[in-house]
Amino acid sequence: MHELSTCRSIIHQAENSLSDHSSTSEGTQSSNQIKSITLRIGELARVDVDELVELFPLAAKDTVAHNAALIIKHEPVSYTCNKCHYIIVQKRTTSNTHCSQCGSDQLALSGGTDMLLDSIELVDN
Repeated sequence: MHELSTCRSIIHQAENSLSDHSSTSEGTQSSNQIKSITLRIGELARVDVDELVELFPLAAKDTVAHNAALIIKHEPVSYTCNKCHYIIVQKRTTSNTHCSQCGSDQLALSGGTDMLLDSIELVDN
């Protein structure tokens, strides 16, 4: 049930962003309901995406995100060559451990491990 606490954390972060937005937009009528939350999740992030999507409505119940859609954008894995600084992007990890530009085996994992709150869409008033 790690994903349930992750969902709750995402909603809490979205609620904080919503209240930050409300306090900076003086005189502007803003919605207090979230329409959608978009996450960017790396291929190597240790998250069960299917379970996250399944548990999101349970975590969102009785919150400003109770009818919100959870949108997932998958981020590929990337490596940076320590020798020529070329960035290699892959859909999944492979056994290819050499830079396709210079042939070096000095690659460092540089992306595809994070889960980030990408955007929050509010319900129009």
